[in-house]
Amino acid sequence: MSTTFGIDPVKPEHVAVVWPEVAPLFERAIERADSWDTVASLRADVDKGNTVLWLICDRTSLVAAFITGVVTSGRGRLLNAVILGGSRMSEWFVQFEAKLRDIAKSEDCKAVVAVGRRGWKRVFERCGWAEGPVTMLRIV
Repeated sequence: MSTTFGIDPVKPEHVAVVWPEVAPLFERAIERADSWDTVASLRADVDKGNTVLWLICDRTSLVAAFITGVVTSGRGRLLNAVILGGSRMSEWFVQFEAKLRDIAKSEDCKAVVAVGRRGWKRVFERCGWAEGPVTMLRIV
């Protein structure tokens, strides 16, 4: 029997309650992806209302969390999947990916963008994603 996961936004007034549970998920994701984000910067953006914290839960527990934000570009609005962390990904990824598309449509976005470690490429491609612009980095 397949599990359907709840994927829901956290109301701003509840972020402080759930943050101690999601912070370790994000710490691990930041470490694995060598991200320039920090748990503190992610929290600050959520608290300012610039981004939205989402939870992925099964019937009994939190299994993952992610943050989204909308970016306006010259070609239209984009939903930015800022960070994703959790466990049991093979069980909820397809549902999560569909939810990203639903969120993007509800926010009048033309596309969803996600930046992460190289291993995410094949996972996302299975759901119809294509590699977009390449990010280059030079430490100064």
